Amino acid sequence: MDRFSAYLLVRRHLRRPDSRNQALTVEAVMEQIASHLDQVPHRWGVLGLLSQLDLEYSEQNPGTRGVTARQQAELEGLDPSEAIHLERWCRHLRQAPGPRAADALAPVELGLLLSTILAEHLQPGGSKRSLAHDLELMRGRGDTEGNHLDLTLDQLGIEVEAAAEITLEALNRIAQDLR
Repeated sequence: MDRFSAYLLVRRHLRRPDSRNQALTVEAVMEQIASHLDQVPHRWGVLGLLSQLDLEYSEQNPGTRGVTARQQAELEGLDPSEAIHLERWCRHLRQAPGPRAADALAPVELGLLLSTILAEHLQPGGSKRSLAHDLELMRGRGDTEGNHLDLTLDQLGIEVEAAAEITLEALNRIAQDLR
């Protein structure tokens, strides 16, 4: 699926501007992570965009998070082998992370997990130092989200400083795009 088709699908399913901006932010962070890991930014970006497809629907139906995104993306032409990452990412997002969960996650799913956490909590306009500080605070909380952050950074081999830089680049890019 190309980016334009993915964006049209997101526009059709996400009615609120903040939900659309969330999808665009996850896309931008995914592309930056993919570049950092020498992966294909376009592919990861499209999956990041589509990962938010059922964001509004799942507010009333939390158990469907990821399943609906996968089904809709497949109906619109996303390759089923890529679409499955959307559903599996959501399954891991809902469960507490641990060594077995880490082994089961593909790099693109780890990227989705990391992108979602970063996009939900970090704002544009910060400095690399302040973003790194925020990430360290998130890691040290000891809750599921902090544990997911630890897991993804460790599994992807990304240091906190690099994650802050990746995030800052993505957030600044999306802030320019949204003007």
